[in-house]
Amino acid sequence: QKPPCGGRHAERALEYASLLARRDRTRDFARRFFLAMTWRAEWDACMQQARAWARIGFLNALPEDPDLRLALGVSYEKAARLGTGDPERSLREARRELSRVVSSAPERQQARVHLGRVLWRLGFTEAAQRTLEAVLAAGSDDRSRYLAHVFLGQVHERKGRTELATQAFRRALEVVPDGQAAALGLAHALLVHGDTIGAASATERALSRKASSLDPYRDYNADNAGSSHDLFDTLRRESLQ
Repeated sequence: QKPPCGGRHAERALEYASLLARRDRTRDFARRFFLAMTWRAEWDACMQQARAWARIGFLNALPEDPDLRLALGVSYEKAARLGTGDPERSLREARRELSRVVSSAPERQQARVHLGRVLWRLGFTEAAQRTLEAVLAAGSDDRSRYLAHVFLGQVHERKGRTELATQAFRRALEVVPDGQAAALGLAHALLVHGDTIGAASATERALSRKASSLDPYRDYNADNAGSSHDLFDTLRRESLQ
């Protein structure tokens, strides 16, 4: 059941945060509060509210803050996945926001992963491939590398390059051995490639994996939204000092 979206209390809190954002000493606190509110709204599937919170942050704190911009892009991507509004339009908006993050903060590999996925969903497979390969070339963290390999596997499979797809899924499993998304992707790619025995074996291994909660794909669309509680706790402690 969908949780209720924030009401008047949340709006009042954001008004106070807007005042704090105008002072140098409290601007970073306000920025992180805007971010936490955006993440929380995304976690509760309140996508329109998430976008509103992020834009209030742009107006009152840092207009090009990469974390807020990333959260905004992810909210559009998640809206497209949930089928709220016009999915294609949401994906185009996600592409625009995520591209801005990649341009202004190229070290944010998380944004590249999302951009690659969005490009793939829009049908720009070659651009998606280049974007995801850039994640791998940058020597990113394990989570970003795993997702980049998984999404590259999907890109290759869509183009009929099943051998490259199987290689990508196998490399994802080298990063996260218990990744069910990669294991099932490998099984499907092997099946399409014509290796039915290998596909059956890969499927059995995927179904036998018990640590599915460790798969980064599981919370892909949640991303940092699940950390909103921790960020709120940090802000509460700071507010008492």
